[in-house]
Amino acid sequence: MYGNYDGQGKPPSFDIILEADVWDSIEFEDESTIVTKEIIHIPQKNFVYVCLVNKGSGTPFISAIELRPLKNSTYTTESGSLSLFRRWDIGSRSSETF
Repeated sequence: MYGNYDGQGKPPSFDIILEADVWDSIEFEDESTIVTKEIIHIPQKNFVYVCLVNKGSGTPFISAIELRPLKNSTYTTESGSLSLFRRWDIGSRSSETF
């Protein structure tokens, strides 16, 4: 969430680079909309590079970044990373999000 932390009132837009590839572009609708990005990435080494590329409209930022090790058999992919498209709750009997 941008939250107007810089007092400019203009949410930034920027790209997230993972290793050497563009992972996603970040565009905020307004100051209070929360933007969350998730990806399952299998690194080639014991570390990863994450870079933010300024698109000329404010300072890029990350509020939080979480890295979690998964067993190689948890998710398989023939090539590349697995990026979250949409999250659905199809088993809940209430409207609560988990």
